[in-house]
Amino acid sequence: MIVYYWRTGGLMAQLSLYIDDVCIKKLRGRARKERTTVSGWVSARIRRLLENEWPDGYFSLYGKVGDASFKRPRQPLVSADQRRAAL
Repeated sequence: MIVYYWRTGGLMAQLSLYIDDVCIKKLRGRARKERTTVSGWVSARIRRLLENEWPDGYFSLYGKVGDASFKRPRQPLVSADQRRAAL
């Protein structure tokens, strides 16, 4: 159930969750440790999960560079590596 109500400056949603006793005890402990309310703790985590870390279309650009000068440099041969000292 989501209930909307007016709060200073805007519309806020109220969300009801069904959580088992073990989970709610842990949740309350985490909120207490961070000196916030359960609601504030959950809201902060939801906001963080929903943040878009990459610009829209970022991953669709992968491999799209068409410039001929944009090439991977030659990789040295494994045989050119230095030998490690024996321990």
